[in-house]
Amino acid sequence: MLSTSCAQQKQKFMDDSTAVLPGVVRVVGKIKNKNADQFVLTIQEVIESGQGLINAPAPGQDLTVGFDASMKELEVGQTIRADMKERMGVDASQSSYVIIQYNKSR
Repeated sequence: MLSTSCAQQKQKFMDDSTAVLPGVVRVVGKIKNKNADQFVLTIQEVIESGQGLINAPAPGQDLTVGFDASMKELEVGQTIRADMKERMGVDASQSSYVIIQYNKSR
């Protein structure tokens, strides 16, 4: 009998049926500005949020979000659906977000 642990199973790509983890928010937003490792995302819709968010984004808000090298294909003006992880600053009133996964919207 073969079995696999959760760490060995391929994670399902993000869609509406994928659960949102604690500290994560799923949004639809439009990329407004972009530089080497972050961009400004205008939040159009908050789809779902996990437990434990301190400073949840709101529609119409501009957020500076971090991203990794695999996301350099994203361009200004594109609309994306993204899962963003909240990172707390030194002060709890200051947090930042980093995109952990995304889909390009059509």
